[in-house]
Order: sequence, then C-alpha cells, then structure tokens
Amino acid sequence: MILRLYSSFILFWDFCIILVYFALQMLRSLYQFVKPPKRKSVAGEIVAIFGTSRGVGRDLAIQLAELGAKVACIDINSTDNDILVKGINDSGYIAHGFECDVTNKNDVIRTTSAIEKKFGHVTMLFHCCGVPSPRSIVTEPPPIQTT
Repeated sequence: MILRLYSSFILFWDFCIILVYFALQMLRSLYQFVKPPKRKSVAGEIVAIFGTSRGVGRDLAIQLAELGAKVACIDINSTDNDILVKGINDSGYIAHGFECDVTNKNDVIRTTSAIEKKFGHVTMLFHCCGVPSPRSIVTEPPPIQTT
C-alpha cells in the first residue's frame, strides 16, 4: 500500500515538473518570437566551400561573399569555379578559386595549405561536393589510417 502511494506521488511529482518545464519553454519561445536573438555577422570570416562550381555550393559562396566573408571556392571543375570567382570578385567581394579533388588526400592537404597561406585560418567550412555512389566505396574502400 505504501509503495503504491509512493509510486503515485512520484508520478504526480514528475507530471508537475513536466508541466512547469513546458510552461517555461513556452514563455521562452514566446519571448524569442517577440524579441528574436541577434544574427551573427559573417563579415570578415574565412570560409572554405568544397563543391562551388554549381548547385548549393555555388549559391552559398555568392551569399556568404555578399555578407562580407572571404570565400575560398574549391572544386575539381576549375572552369566553372573560375567563372564563379570572377563574378564574385567583379561584384566587389573577396573570393579565390582552388582546384581540388576531394577523393585525393594529398590534393586536399595541398589545397588547405594554399588556403591558409592566401587567407589565414579557416573559420567556416562547408562540404557541398557530390557524394560517391555506394558501389565506388565498396570497390575502392578508403585507406584506414591508424592513429
């Protein structure tokens, strides 16, 4: 009998705690709706975007450059990437193109070193490259690096 009473009390107490947390979260959400938090400025950030010759990576590079970030545009397709970089620079923003095959580890290391020499330490990184098919991962598994 006492154990059942104790269990009922604990259940009631937990329910009350959940209601209090729910009410507090509703008040917090209402406050953030009325007074939203300030957006973080990306002006002056150094951004590296892999896969900028088309699609999401291209649009992301343009938008971040317009917001004042220094953009490192990285893609295996240097022709389309150079067109993007030229367009960004002609608009008065800062961008530099790098050719890189992300499936080649040495190429990635070389490119990241070149970015650090050109811009400095990268503060934002975006990976917008195409994802290989599962078949290519099975036929050519990546080398396992033991540390």
